[in-house]
Amino acid sequence: MLSCQYTRAPPAGGQIEARSSAVHNPRPRRFDDWELAAYVPGPVDGPLAVAAARRLCDAGAKVVVVTRAQAPILVVPADDEPLEVVPPALPLGFREECGDTMMGAIAAGWTRGLSLSETLVLGAAAGSVNFLRHGLGTGTRATVEELAGRIVVRRVADGAR
Repeated sequence: MLSCQYTRAPPAGGQIEARSSAVHNPRPRRFDDWELAAYVPGPVDGPLAVAAARRLCDAGAKVVVVTRAQAPILVVPADDEPLEVVPPALPLGFREECGDTMMGAIAAGWTRGLSLSETLVLGAAAGSVNFLRHGLGTGTRATVEELAGRIVVRRVADGAR
């Protein structure tokens, strides 16, 4: 399942803000593929995923993060080129609540003042730990830090957008 987290980075010392055309909410908001698809005609994959994310940026998002099941996480900053976050290949696990765990870690990274890349690594590592822990949210900081070393953040290749 494709899902999207649509967020605005907080100002220094401020709160995280998230919004869509219909929702003004003081915390990160999770969008599913149907909601993201409202921003483009057709399926939300490949170049259309970037186009949909750009439309969310045009609506005020600072960064749009789109999870895509086993595919790399798509990250579209409002003021920069799209990125992919590649979590480690893991054996069997459970996807339930991994995106929520990732968003919680992203929020924590922003409040700690981490860079975008560091925040994305933290989020992907926490989501990966949740995958291994069967969606129970019982991973440890040590495990998150261990997996963080295996996360790759790279620019989206021109043809892979």
